[in-house]
Amino acid sequence: MAQHTLKVTISGTGFAGDFVARVFAMLPHRNGVELQLAGVNSGHLGNAERFAAKHGVGQAFASHQEMLDVVKPDIDSIACANHAHARYVKEAAEAGVKVIVLEKPPLIWPGY
Repeated sequence: MAQHTLKVTISGTGFAGDFVARVFAMLPHRNGVELQLAGVNSGHLGNAERFAAKHGVGQAFASHQEMLDVVKPDIDSIACANHAHARYVKEAAEAGVKVIVLEKPPLIWPGY
């Protein structure tokens, strides 16, 4: 039985979000630590709800900030469209999230 649960949130319900959810589900739970997929957000609530049902995520949100306020995650995995990266990282940092994972390169691409 887990002695400590880390709440994980995922921002994004497309390919990258799906990949992130599958990876977190595969991580072995050791040393009494359990990873709980506690929240997911998308700009389209219906997408977040379908994603939550598919991956066993606790709650779905249309707003990243609302998800942070309600869930209070230990880990926020940002796997959404590039244009939202900076805002989501800033929101997570200001909310005191201990671990912020940015799944894709932020904002700048080589040659751009």
